[in-house]
Amino acid sequence: PERAAGLLERARGLGLALREAGIDVPSVDSQILPVMVGDARRAVAAAEALLDRGYYVAAIRPPTVPQGTSRLRLSLMAS
Repeated sequence: PERAAGLLERARGLGLALREAGIDVPSVDSQILPVMVGDARRAVAAAEALLDRGYYVAAIRPPTVPQGTSRLRLSLMAS
């Protein structure tokens, strides 16, 4: 339970820090943070740029989400 609580606390902190930096991250109560991008091409380009830096971040785009609501999915781990 302590690891799960710590993970959720870190996810909340990351979400807050991203929002304070002007990044569109809705408030969620989960270790999965959506970073709203909008355009599917921009989401894919951002995911590729992050992968080049060693971060695997999934680009979620149509048909999984409605057109114009593409996003990055940040999935935090307890480890």
